[in-house]
Amino acid sequence: MKRIILTSFLVFMTLNFFAQSDTVSKRLDCGIEIISFLMPEVKNESITKTEQNISVGANIIVNYNFTKKLAVSSGIGFYTGQYQRKFTYGIYGHRFVEFMLPLMVQYSTNKNKHNISYYTKAGISTNFILNKSRNNESIILVEEDILKNEWDVSLPVSIGIRYHLNNNTRLFFCVNSVISAYWVFYYGASIGILFV
Repeated sequence: MKRIILTSFLVFMTLNFFAQSDTVSKRLDCGIEIISFLMPEVKNESITKTEQNISVGANIIVNYNFTKKLAVSSGIGFYTGQYQRKFTYGIYGHRFVEFMLPLMVQYSTNKNKHNISYYTKAGISTNFILNKSRNNESIILVEEDILKNEWDVSLPVSIGIRYHLNNNTRLFFCVNSVISAYWVFYYGASIGILFV
């Protein structure tokens, strides 16, 4: 936790230094994002098949703009999903609810003559996961519910495009990738609206 706080402080000071020569009229903007992720397929000696499902969720986004191009993006996200894995000895079903608290650095281009701009952002996210797993042992036909709550850290990266409806409203679409603490890659896409 101390490392995360120190890293956040260093990012804040660095961006504040570059902000001196490129001021913006409005520092804060916020928005809503609808997002989906494809659960990764995992196979090894004991897992014979993974049924991939799409998890869905929503984010509340808050951006602090240091300059017209550089910003820190944060907020809170909520996701839910499930997947099923077939082992040599049975079936393992997993459902989860996840809350994400990201802190990301964002770089945006200026809008072109078609009112379109591009952006990318990357950073770190602290996640709280509510797990509910069900094990189906095909041999003994026993079902067991397992509740396990846990914290972890992930590395989200996004690349997106914005359409400027007017001076105060943006529509956006982006492609997302998340690297979990277990080095599992998640891919997804999102759409949303941003109010400046």
